[in-house]
Amino acid sequence: MNKAISILIVAVVFISCTNKSNNTDLLTVFEKTNYLQTANYEETIKLSKSFASSFKEINYVEIGKTLQNREIPLLILDKDGLTNPEIIKNKGRLVVMINACIHPGEPNGKDAGLMLLRDLANRKFKNTNELLDNISIIFIPVCSPDGLANFSPYNRINQNGPEEMGWRVNSQGLNLNRDFIKVESPEIEAFIKTFNKWEPDFFFDTHSSNGADYQYVLTYMIEDNSNYDEGISSWLSNIWEPQIKEKMFDLHYPICRYVTFRNWGDPTSGLYLYPSTPMFSQAYAASRNCPGVLIECHMLKPYKERVYSTYNFILETMNIVIENKSSLQQSIANAKNNDLQMKQLPINFNPSQNDSLMIDFLGYEFQSVKSELTGGNYYVYDKSKPAVLSFPMFNNCSPEKTINIPEKYIIPVEYTNIIRLLELHNFEIEYLKEDQELEIKTYKFDNVRFRSTPNEGHQMLSNFTTNEISRKVKYHAGSAIVRTSQNGVRLLISMLEPEVNSSLLRWGYFNTIFQRVEYFEVYKMEPMAAKMLQSDQELVKEYEQYLKENDGKLSQRQILDWFYERTPYYDDNYLVYPIGRM
Repeated sequence: MNKAISILIVAVVFISCTNKSNNTDLLTVFEKTNYLQTANYEETIKLSKSFASSFKEINYVEIGKTLQNREIPLLILDKDGLTNPEIIKNKGRLVVMINACIHPGEPNGKDAGLMLLRDLANRKFKNTNELLDNISIIFIPVCSPDGLANFSPYNRINQNGPEEMGWRVNSQGLNLNRDFIKVESPEIEAFIKTFNKWEPDFFFDTHSSNGADYQYVLTYMIEDNSNYDEGISSWLSNIWEPQIKEKMFDLHYPICRYVTFRNWGDPTSGLYLYPSTPMFSQAYAASRNCPGVLIECHMLKPYKERVYSTYNFILETMNIVIENKSSLQQSIANAKNNDLQMKQLPINFNPSQNDSLMIDFLGYEFQSVKSELTGGNYYVYDKSKPAVLSFPMFNNCSPEKTINIPEKYIIPVEYTNIIRLLELHNFEIEYLKEDQELEIKTYKFDNVRFRSTPNEGHQMLSNFTTNEISRKVKYHAGSAIVRTSQNGVRLLISMLEPEVNSSLLRWGYFNTIFQRVEYFEVYKMEPMAAKMLQSDQELVKEYEQYLKENDGKLSQRQILDWFYERTPYYDDNYLVYPIGRM
């Protein structure tokens, strides 16, 4: 055999073996283990970096570090390998953002996203070029690295695979999908900075759900109950939703809205549809005028089905996005313009308890069984008997109230944590250059009640009443003034208006205003109260009305408190919200 031919054969064999090895190296653990396992943190980072070194279209970026010093990864897929969002958008491409493993015990989005990016870079689909001409993808494969590192087969008692998975919360014990307003974790801080930098045009967050058993592998949640911009809500419910249902049905993945029964786990109670607050990912995106979809695969379905349904759902959504690109862009532009002109906002939407719509639901026949062990009842589902069930859907939501939006808010300089949050959420802020006394409106609270147990490390308010008051307040240099006529006003309102369910006040960020710091002695207050009545006839009338309203049920301390509140010694800031409305 001639030497040149021998060298050629060896080269061909070498190249062939190398390509084979590279192809194998680019498979996910999910694929390598016959769809039974998912990658741990180290394996996920290694594969993500392998993608970046193997494809010119994919770049790996570290967007932050966890408290346990793990990298928070971001993969960027762009046809030209670009990593600058401004340049990418100038080329006419939309940015799609995918988030996975915010709950690392629910890793279907991680495996689906990794496979999808690899398959797009490999030009697997007939319309890949069209997709990549119109869309670039930013993908966080592990939003909670410390949670994924807490790897165990015992992290999800209800779940049907994978064999091992991460833990629900991060190393601080925080559920990251409750942290999008208060941003107390480095993981969500990295997310918010990435979101601000890229300003995505469409957003996915990927999960697996608990609850009853039914036929759907995948359910989803969108915000279209009038608490977010109507144009974006209409685009999702009238353009995207019918098409994604049809496409997924054709792929043998029937889908429906996220399944929440009125009584947890009880299908006979009917289904609820209700809007979320921006402490959740898809609602946070919506508050920033980005269409957001929460994917919830069903935890009882085989892991393979959960991953591939997520994969196809995202892929088919991107096809819908490029087919309706101009209408999507127009709805986003209109929403941002509407934010600049908003004067009122309905808050705290709740589904009707009586008004419902009967729907067909793909479930299984089920029966209630009485437990011999506990004496309680529970439902048993017969998967051999799929059935089309008729359930009431309670989807008519109405707000508790509508608030008037002020032109500006002012935050005292001493509330540095609140100012920092507003900066992090990318709001435009002016700062007082010198001390000023300003006339503002704010709230005074009554009937304050706290929850009996903590939530995400906070002692939250469960109930209070508000009374609007006007007052003059001296604000010091460095105090922050935030205009409401800017993009993301719904998020701003959700943070700063106390009555909104997700407000920073409800989270406990202003709990010091509910503390009394000075008290009186009875022997001092008794003669002072008597003297106040002797010198003020209007006060006498008020006091008589106070006694009449309480019908002799007042204690000595309550009566003296009433007088104390009307003395110059009383703390004017007690029960008063420190943020001003201008």
